[in-house]
Amino acid sequence: MRNDTRTLIAVFALLMTTIAVAGQNTSGTLPIPASRPPAAQPAFSAERLARIDRWLW
Repeated sequence: MRNDTRTLIAVFALLMTTIAVAGQNTSGTLPIPASRPPAAQPAFSAERLARIDRWLW
């Protein structure tokens, strides 16, 4: 009986883990890390960087 309880707990834990992982991935694609911007655009344009550079010097 003890072995049956362990098996039941293991199956339940695996099921909960599967549901938790599947719930995080709702878009159907690989998750994008939040620290990375979705598009690799520069923060400042070259013109603005040149203006900032002139202002600093």
